[in-house]
Amino acid sequence: MQIQERVEGHITVLTISGRIDSRTAREFETRLRDAINDASPWLLLDMKDVEYITSAGMRVLASTYKVISKFGRGDIAIAGMKDDLVHLFRLIGFDGLFTLYESVGTALQKMCP
Repeated sequence: MQIQERVEGHITVLTISGRIDSRTAREFETRLRDAINDASPWLLLDMKDVEYITSAGMRVLASTYKVISKFGRGDIAIAGMKDDLVHLFRLIGFDGLFTLYESVGTALQKMCP
């Protein structure tokens, strides 16, 4: 797994590629938490190049959602996921926690008024 970070206005965009599994979940969690602490509670995860995510990665996403919710402001959105991952998110109800966008461009337009 690789993660690149950039800031667009008040939103931290993390571009993630590879596999999010039990081997990479700890690094994934650290990078998400650092992005929240260093910038603001507004995250956009660009997951167009994520090949696979296990339950360990899903737990990290759920716990990050809880952290952001405690701020009383902010959001975590996900852009560009492959169809099979979108299906998984809908199947387990994560589409109720995270706003899913087709692309980073669309997400930034919606998140940056």
